[in-house]
Formats: sequence, structure tokens, C-alpha cells
Amino acid sequence: GSMARVLNAGFAARNGLASARLAAQGFEGPARPLEGLRGFFNVFGGAGDLRQLADLGNSWEMTRVAYKPYPCGVVLHALIDACLAHRDELRAAREIVVALHPLAIERADRPQPRDPIEARLSAQHAVALCALRGRAGPAEFEDFAADLDAFRKRVRIVRDDTLDKMAAALRLGARAIAAPAAAPMDDARIEAKLRALAGARAGAWLDCVAALESTRAVALPD
Repeated sequence: GSMARVLNAGFAARNGLASARLAAQGFEGPARPLEGLRGFFNVFGGAGDLRQLADLGNSWEMTRVAYKPYPCGVVLHALIDACLAHRDELRAAREIVVALHPLAIERADRPQPRDPIEARLSAQHAVALCALRGRAGPAEFEDFAADLDAFRKRVRIVRDDTLDKMAAALRLGARAIAAPAAAPMDDARIEAKLRALAGARAGAWLDCVAALESTRAVALPD
């Protein structure tokens, strides 16, 4: 419910950049930063499974990271995909029953979000904006118009322990709709998202990314 929720991502980016700059200047760190007595595994990882180090430098988790299509909690992405795909039925339904994994309910059962930060973790708000706005972008999660408030009251959340924590299921009257996983963004969707967010500078960023494999130096576009 506060801006601190997303601060950790900023800290991680800041620390990575600072580490790279310090290393470039010859700054030395501990000899055993991961497995040492005060290393990462002992301080942050509990007992830690040091077998993870065997593949260090060969297996990269970054290649398995997916871009977020929507500016909200990832547990809502499959739900949003399903709601946008069935928008007409959604709008016509008098009651919308949304089944979610218990973790998703803990994170996103907010029938009356108080601000845009809570709206991004509100399953009810996500359903309402899909039905009434047909979009789930930054502007929609800052929209608190009366029609959205009224539509949120149609949404009822139920628990389903059999669902994956990223999945959802909709019931619109007699119609059941499964949303097992959010669809990954293809290049066209990623480009469209960048153009929507970066405005006039989007073209320069796209050119920069397209040339990464052949460029001699990485620099921000002017």
C-alpha cells in the first residue's frame, strides 16, 4: 500500500550500476563474496545450496525473465488477458466470479483500492478497467471514475488452491473461462509498449537496441 513496494527494484539497479563503476576503478571486494562467512548465501540465503555455484557463468536467469505487459502485479496478468479477450461477455455479466490462488488473493483482493498503487494490486479494479476501458495501461490504473467503482462491486473473488499462483479462472453466469498463464509479449507488443511510454524518443531507443550486437560502445541516444 505504499511506494516502498517498488523501491527494492530501484535499489537493485542502483547497486548493480555502482558495483560496475567501482570495479572499473579498481575497487576490491571480499575474496569470497558468495560463500564466505559474511557472504551472500550466509547473510541472505539461510543455509544456501552452494551447488548453485557449479553452473555460475553458464546459466543465466536473465534469459528466462519475461517483460510485463501490464503495470500491475504479475499475479493479475493472466486474469487481465482473459478479461480483455472476453470483454463483451464481461460487460454483460451481472456477477463476475474470479477464482485465484491463495497467494494471488493475499496480494490482490482489494475491492476498494484507495490510490493507483493499490489499484495495481486490485483484481477487482483490473476486471473493471478491462470491461469498461478495454485497456490495462498506466492511465487505466490511475482512473478512479465512478463507473469503475460501480463495476468493481460486480466482482467476487473465490479461492482455488488447485490454480497456479499466476493463473485465474472466470465464471460469467454459466460460462467458465480458464486463464492458465499470461501470454508472453512478442516483439511487436514490446515495441508498441516502448512507443507508448517513451514518446518521441522511442525511435532512437529502438535503433540503439537494434545495433547492440554490432556497436563498439554503448551510449544513451541523444
